[in-house]
Amino acid sequence: MKSKTVSTVVLGLGLFLWISLFVAGSAVPSDELMKLIRAENATLPTRIGGLVGFVFTWTWSNIFWLCCISSVLGEYGREAMSPRGKTNPQAALIRGFFIFLALATGQLVIVGTISLPPSLLEGAVTPEDPSVVSPGQYFRIATFCSFLSFFVGFSPKIFTSLLKRVENMASSENQVQHS
Repeated sequence: MKSKTVSTVVLGLGLFLWISLFVAGSAVPSDELMKLIRAENATLPTRIGGLVGFVFTWTWSNIFWLCCISSVLGEYGREAMSPRGKTNPQAALIRGFFIFLALATGQLVIVGTISLPPSLLEGAVTPEDPSVVSPGQYFRIATFCSFLSFFVGFSPKIFTSLLKRVENMASSENQVQHS
């Protein structure tokens, strides 16, 4: 009975945190927090408060938190649906972190920046700033990575399969280079 109570609390708290971070990531402009941190006349408490806010609202750090929370939600969600298994939140965090790394790496490798080219941004205010992420982009990135993270948290076999594919691709590429 105690385990079910803990799971319920973790699920409720996790959902609250996920929604709070998602709203913060989409509604709070992190560039304003960065200006606050860098202001010459900013006090130490102001800079610390701005830094804390920035850590949770800047697109990529926000996505990191969403991935980790989503994978833990998936882990506890699986247990809620089938209480026979034992939860492993540490493993779920690692799976969420892997999804974050895969997404960030893919973004950098495919696009070459942490954002889409400014010419593709809808309503870009500063076209020279490659770090600008539109609300539409944020929504797509945040929901996609959260979905993947929840999925690998819910079904660790999918994560294991994904890792094996990456390992096979790396070993086959290594064999081609040594031939």
